[in-house]
Amino acid sequence: MKYFIPAAGFGTRMKELTKDLPKPLLAVNKIPLIYYALFQAWKQDAEGAVINVHFQGDKILKALEKFSLFPIVFSNEKKEILGTAGGIRTGLEKAGWMGETIGIINPDFLYFPSPDFKLPNHLDESSDCLLYLLSQPTSSGYTGLSLNKGSVSFEKGNLFYVGISVLNSSILQEVKPETFADLSHNFRDLAQKKRLSGVLFPGIALDLGEKEYYISLKDQDFLKELGPKWEEFLDLCFIP
Repeated sequence: MKYFIPAAGFGTRMKELTKDLPKPLLAVNKIPLIYYALFQAWKQDAEGAVINVHFQGDKILKALEKFSLFPIVFSNEKKEILGTAGGIRTGLEKAGWMGETIGIINPDFLYFPSPDFKLPNHLDESSDCLLYLLSQPTSSGYTGLSLNKGSVSFEKGNLFYVGISVLNSSILQEVKPETFADLSHNFRDLAQKKRLSGVLFPGIALDLGEKEYYISLKDQDFLKELGPKWEEFLDLCFIP
């Protein structure tokens, strides 16, 4: 399957840490966050990935210039940031993948899935998007989601979206390339139509989108938790 990795945000929740550095390049155990997302895509046998960039995008391009495990198409949102749906629509158009089923992996998270975790490369006929969910931590500010017989609704539920999904990109056909659009609106529309499905993520997902939480984890060595393929991935990526 092909993937979309969102990397265009301003990282405002990270405060001064992203003044001169885009959030996907903040390091955990000296490895930029975006490499952890690429690792998950690589483990899923990715055919390729689109990465959209905006804020200090040239630094992301430079950091990934030697990455060669699968093709990357960079979608540079030079004029203005396009939002999640606008970024996906524009990036897939550039890659020639519009209309295909794609995986989405958010580099704000560190993922520790079960060893047999595998994303489906196609969706059920009754669904246009599959979200991976986990129970909300206490005192979290996530949008509460409910899951009933595989269908997701935006009721006051106790689940949250962990940033991994499988999307039928045809639902973005009406979004014009190079225009702003928010994917959460598409999710709500699909939920109303009973075409937004969900499943519990088989593992742990750590959200590093907040400055304080990132600082508490940035120096931890997650090698054992990521498994033996992580070291192989780093060797192949030319990271010291």
